[in-house]
Amino acid sequence: MSEEFKPAVNQNPIYVSKDDRDSILRLEEEIQNEDRYQSIVIKEIGGDGSTVRGEFGCSILCSDCANNPCLIHQPQGYRYPKYIQCPKCDYIYYNIERKINE
Repeated sequence: MSEEFKPAVNQNPIYVSKDDRDSILRLEEEIQNEDRYQSIVIKEIGGDGSTVRGEFGCSILCSDCANNPCLIHQPQGYRYPKYIQCPKCDYIYYNIERKINE
């Protein structure tokens, strides 16, 4: 069995601002975009490969904090990030638990 890591197809950074609601909406749309995720192709000897979706594969930059990179917390097994937060201003741009309750 072999594993082949594939980076996200779209690795362009996403810029967000707590004062720009449109940037947060764009972030939420991009979280649903499969091209933003890394993948792993697992090939068994003599068989076809299966693809496993990996982590969110692009940078999210807080424009309120001089484009400081945000923390993307996606525990193993989660389909989407659990939360996305700027470590400098502590603003939470995305929280999956808030999305579930909406």
